[in-house]
Amino acid sequence: STSTINAFPVSLSGSLVPAGEGWDVDLAFRAADGGFASLLSLVPDAYAGSMEGVAATGTVSFEGTAKGLYEGDTWPAFAVTLGVADAGYRYPSLPEVRDIAVDARLTHRQGPSATVGLDLGRLARTTGGSPFEGRGSVARLLGDPTIDLSAKGRLDLGALAGSLPVPAGTEVPGGVIDVDVVLKGSQRDFEAPNPDKVVAQGTVAGRGVPIVSDAFPAPVTLRELSTTLSPQSVEIRAFAASWAGSDL
Repeated sequence: STSTINAFPVSLSGSLVPAGEGWDVDLAFRAADGGFASLLSLVPDAYAGSMEGVAATGTVSFEGTAKGLYEGDTWPAFAVTLGVADAGYRYPSLPEVRDIAVDARLTHRQGPSATVGLDLGRLARTTGGSPFEGRGSVARLLGDPTIDLSAKGRLDLGALAGSLPVPAGTEVPGGVIDVDVVLKGSQRDFEAPNPDKVVAQGTVAGRGVPIVSDAFPAPVTLRELSTTLSPQSVEIRAFAASWAGSDL
């Protein structure tokens, strides 16, 4: 059978059979439409009954299987893959997003839910002329996550948020964040901390980034922030912020 979520059709086959207090699962699914526009329709505020006027290019592959017992915290084995290649989109009168690429795989062996793993072979896009690319993996995603991640590029928050239609009256955030980082290790060792068991290196810098929090009675803007990461600490090399229009 085929079900459609917004404009994203998914073909589903297989069975769910009661087994004691759980279910015997044997399912397979895949995207019935290989166009990127169908995937774009899943983004909140991107779908308003039609995609009229949207220029979208690129291909999408989405498929998965699940087989085994589902009972309480015991999950069946499953594998879900998502691939996006040579993709981009542009809404009328809004900034273009291009060079979108995704290569992701979510996997789990029959057993405890904590052992779900994520492999992100590539995540890339260019917005407002600013490229960004990341890759990595997360083991035990729902347990004690162990990460191996890298990211490099610029996040232009204004161009990214402004590339999709938003409800009238919604303020689009601004600012840019530049990252060039490598992070490896378990959540437990980062929190302990055990600096000899983790890798943290690179830089993070931001300019003109708004900070929204109930802890602040007035708007706070991060005018400049420059940091360097190490397993032992985060060194702040430059900092400037304003609160309610006054420098902090």
